[in-house]
Amino acid sequence: MSRLLPHAVEASIMTAKWSKLDEYLRVCTQEGADDFTISVGVALRALRSGREDEFRNIVDKLRRTTAKSLTTSSTTSLQSCHDSLFRFHALTELETVVEASKAMGAERTRLLESLDRRLDALGVYISEKQYLLGLRRATMELWYVLLSAHA
Repeated sequence: MSRLLPHAVEASIMTAKWSKLDEYLRVCTQEGADDFTISVGVALRALRSGREDEFRNIVDKLRRTTAKSLTTSSTTSLQSCHDSLFRFHALTELETVVEASKAMGAERTRLLESLDRRLDALGVYISEKQYLLGLRRATMELWYVLLSAHA
């Protein structure tokens, strides 16, 4: 697998180039790619196609895979498990955006406020904030398109 493929998938997500994402994911499938970013792309493709159950299954699988990667030695310090914790954070962001898009009134407000607090918790990690905001935007756009199509 090309080492650049996960970056191309991420760029497609962040710029909402869904047809490009589909192209890259086809290449990933042919090469048997197993990468967090590529799996997030697959989850968003499922969401885009209206397959919310598949989206949730992929997110759950990513969460389990990330949890399995945690070992006693990898959790001795916050720094050593930072990448895993960030992956958990990103997965929760995806799920929360989906839930917020379906919620109404006070529940939606509560979920959106939760997203703001989660972003604040990252502190000075600007690149991670940018990544999460890009994921949020992409996920919100997908839900907006899906809701518009069903209206």
